[in-house]
Amino acid sequence: MDKAFFLIGKLTKDKVEAAIDLNVKTIFAGIENITPKNSAYLKKRGIKLFAEIGIFTGEELWEKYPNSRPINKYGKFIKPDDWYYGVCPNHPQVKKYKLNQIKTALSKLSINGLWLDFIRYPGRWESPKPKFTETCFCPNCLSKFTQDTKINLPKNFDQAVKLIESNKQIWERWKRGNITDFVKKVKALIKKSKKKIQLGIFLVPQVKTALALGQDYRDLANIVDVLTPMTYHAMCGKKTEWIGEKVSMLSKFKKRVLPIIQTENKPRKISQDEF
Repeated sequence: MDKAFFLIGKLTKDKVEAAIDLNVKTIFAGIENITPKNSAYLKKRGIKLFAEIGIFTGEELWEKYPNSRPINKYGKFIKPDDWYYGVCPNHPQVKKYKLNQIKTALSKLSINGLWLDFIRYPGRWESPKPKFTETCFCPNCLSKFTQDTKINLPKNFDQAVKLIESNKQIWERWKRGNITDFVKKVKALIKKSKKKIQLGIFLVPQVKTALALGQDYRDLANIVDVLTPMTYHAMCGKKTEWIGEKVSMLSKFKKRVLPIIQTENKPRKISQDEF
């Protein structure tokens, strides 16, 4: 069994030493907080380092590529949801930018694994009953949908949405295919690097919500090495046993399962016994 810590913020020596004192053998850190120097230090200390990278998310992407802001089925740009800024998964420049980030990290950093985060369509799921407005209906997505499925959409936006809703299964399968395709591209970059680097993915834990957001467990399990369900039980209104249920469910795909569990006191306090 692996025991890993996800260290938030700058990857300092003090944080690393504190983790080592707690007998942690693996550290997760945001890719923006990893440098060639601190990754080499962890390797020297015998600690595995897994880099996390957010894909279709970020206020900076809204600023860099204004038309990457998703459009809902009412023809409106989505609004920020607290800290969360969802990004269109079919924006060509965003995909290129993220793949270049990954390519650079693979060549310059000493890492044992790469974990894809926010690898899905926009939507906040961290609640007992997730509610979000479906996206993305931007011109790029509508054009790509027609190109990929050969379903010609009307030029009128409302009519186009209506036709998509009458072909719901095709639309949702197409969305899942877009997410899976990006993960395949990342896997190809790792293979091309010729480095022994595991590919992991953070998964939305509710099955129906995951599918609605473009994550197909089965398809993704055929590509990645490790499945990481985000089992934030308190946020999702569940008991701790729910974590084990999700691990058991994902184990059927015959891939390693490394759940990430909640320690944040939100929306209630997590007791020491519960942890």
